[in-house]
Amino acid sequence: MKIGVTGHKGFIGGSITNVLSQQNHEIVSLDIYTRSDQSDRFEFRNYPDGLDWVLHFGASTSIETSFGQPFYTYCNNLNATLRALKIARYSQAAFLLMSSYVYGIPQYLPIDEKHPLSSTNPYMGSKIVSETVCQQLSETFSIPLIILRGFNIYGNQKSPGRLISHLLDAIQREIPITLNDPHPKRDYLYIKDFCILILKILEK
Repeated sequence: MKIGVTGHKGFIGGSITNVLSQQNHEIVSLDIYTRSDQSDRFEFRNYPDGLDWVLHFGASTSIETSFGQPFYTYCNNLNATLRALKIARYSQAAFLLMSSYVYGIPQYLPIDEKHPLSSTNPYMGSKIVSETVCQQLSETFSIPLIILRGFNIYGNQKSPGRLISHLLDAIQREIPITLNDPHPKRDYLYIKDFCILILKILEK
């Protein structure tokens, strides 16, 4: 298949891109069309065509930055999503949005997809807005849509301040493992398992 990908240089988008390339799919980077520092000079005639899928992983993902720059976070993430949707519509491609944890403070546990949506930071809010826009435009233009709310995805990339990275770093450096608080519970998803999920979605 011919697959357009945003965020192909990031941890998740890059991992997916490598796996898809190994499966002999043709990968087209869409970042030049969707990044906020690019102008809207790309009209429909300039978009890549013949895409089977648009996989939208590109976003400003720092929660810390989103608190300091909330307007930028909303603008960047929503505009990137709108531009990616334009490309999907132009190419008559299916669309996959990489969302995130969008449930705020849990009202019950374990959290499932029926849990009410709520935002505790601008990044989370931008994902909720992006989901809504995707759903509406999917219905308006008959764009096949998949939304994945993946969070706590880990792999071989070190992310300072994240639990898995902290534990692996401590082991590699042979220093004592310390936890600030042993009580919180999280579900973790290994990047290779997530890539298998993407492959199965594309195949079906």
